[in-house]
Amino acid sequence: MKNMLETLQDVLLVFTIVLLVYVLYKRLLVVLGKNKTAITYPTIGEKVHWKDSKHAAIEVTLKEVTNLSLSIFNASNEKLRDVLQQEYGIGLHSLDVDCSSLAPGRYYFKLVSSKMESSQYFEIA
Repeated sequence: MKNMLETLQDVLLVFTIVLLVYVLYKRLLVVLGKNKTAITYPTIGEKVHWKDSKHAAIEVTLKEVTNLSLSIFNASNEKLRDVLQQEYGIGLHSLDVDCSSLAPGRYYFKLVSSKMESSQYFEIA
């Protein structure tokens, strides 16, 4: 019984090492740009353009058809409203956000898809 347990532990160790090597190899392919199926997901970051003090446009570039949801939260992490929730195709999209109903204060946008989540703080004066 002890010998069988040691064999099982050895098999699990080898499996874990092989899995780790595979994951590292796939990440290296993505970093080197060799993985043709690598997908980059949108983030808000520096892609928010303010048209004026109450209207923003968030630019998102998608490499696959994706369901996106964009919401506005207050500084206490309470969801104030959903701005959009729909499917977008491949390419560049400009998501228009009307913030005119927001009182002065600190808020953040949250952009969510099935594979990522990104947020960006902003302030209304």
